[in-house]
Amino acid sequence: MFEKKLYKTILFISFSISIISMLGNLISGFPLLINIKWIILALFSAYSYYRARYKDNIEISKFLFFVFLVLVFLPFAHIDSGGSANNSIGYIFLILICITYLFKSKKRAILVILHISMFILLHVLEYVHPELISTYSSQNQFIDRLIQIPMIMLVSYFIIKKFANAYEEQKMLQNKYSEELEKANERLRFLANYDELTSLYNRRVFNRVLDEIKENETMINLEIYIALIDVDFFKEINDDFGHLTGDKILIEFSSKLKDIIKEPNIISRWGGDEFSLIFYGGEQELIDLLNNMENVYSDVVDFYGIGSGISIGATKWEKDMDIAQVMKLVDYALYESKDLGRGIITIKDVSELNSTSHKKRLEKNLAI
Repeated sequence: MFEKKLYKTILFISFSISIISMLGNLISGFPLLINIKWIILALFSAYSYYRARYKDNIEISKFLFFVFLVLVFLPFAHIDSGGSANNSIGYIFLILICITYLFKSKKRAILVILHISMFILLHVLEYVHPELISTYSSQNQFIDRLIQIPMIMLVSYFIIKKFANAYEEQKMLQNKYSEELEKANERLRFLANYDELTSLYNRRVFNRVLDEIKENETMINLEIYIALIDVDFFKEINDDFGHLTGDKILIEFSSKLKDIIKEPNIISRWGGDEFSLIFYGGEQELIDLLNNMENVYSDVVDFYGIGSGISIGATKWEKDMDIAQVMKLVDYALYESKDLGRGIITIKDVSELNSTSHKKRLEKNLAI
C-alpha cells in the first residue's frame, strides 16, 4: 500500500517536473526541440498515474515506466541537454532513489544494473564522441541549473521525507504491536501460574511445587504439611445469593489468604471452591494458621449475612510417601471433616493410610 502511494506521488512529481522544466527551458532560451523529452515524460507519467489509480495490478506498468526512464528518457536527456555539463547527474541519483524504494529483489536488481550500466555507457560515449552531445551557452546552463538543481533537491527531500515518515509510522505501529504482544505474553505468563479469578497460584503451580519437593532430598527432610480447604455449602451460596456474590467471597477470601500466608508457604486455588496449601513448619503452627483462615473466612461471609464455614483436611508429608499417597490422605482428611459436620479441621498421619476402615471409607467418599 505504501509503495503504491509513493509510486503515485512520484508520477505526480514526474509530471510536475516535466511542466516546470519546459517552462524553465523557455526562460533559459533553450531550443523548443529540447522539450520533446519532457513532453514524452509528461504523457508517460500521466498515463502511468491513471493506471496506478484505476487499475489493480500496476507492477508491470511501474516496471516499464522505470525501464523507460533508464533506457529512453535518461540517455536522451543526457545527450540533448549538454551531457555532464548539464543536470542529468542529478536525475541519475533521483531515479536511483525511486528504484530503491519502489522495487524489491529481482526487479530492483535488474533496474539498478541497467541504471549503472547506462550511466557508464553515456559517460564513455561523451568521452569518446563528444560531438554527439549538444552544447549550449554558459548563460543557458546557468539559468537551467538555478531551476533544475533546487527542484531536484526538493524532490529528493520530499521523496526521502515521505519514506522516512512511513518508516516512523511503521516503527510506531511495530512498537504498539510489540507492547500489545508483551501484554499478551504477560497475560499468558499470568494465566500459566495464577488463577484468573482469585490471583492465587493455580493448580499447575501447586503440582509443580509438589514435584520439586519430591525430587529434592533436602526439602523432603523438612517438616511439610499439605492441606485442602473447602468452602462449605458453596453451591447453596451461589444458588441463594447469586454467582456474583459467590465470586466476591472467593476473591475477598483469597486476598486475605495472601496476607496471612507468607513464603515459602504456597496457597493456591485447587479448583472451584477448594484451595490447597503447602506449609513448611510444625503441626501447632499449622493449626494456628488454619484457625486464622477460618476466622478470616467468617469475617468475609459475615459481611454478606451468610452463615458458612470452611472444612479443612491436612496431612504431614513423610519422606517415604509419594505424591499420590499424600493427596489421597489429604482427600480423606477433608472428607472426614465434611462427614463430621463441616467447619472442622482434620489432620491425618501416614499410619492411617493403610487402615482398612479408612480405605473403605475413602473409597466410598471418592466414589461420590
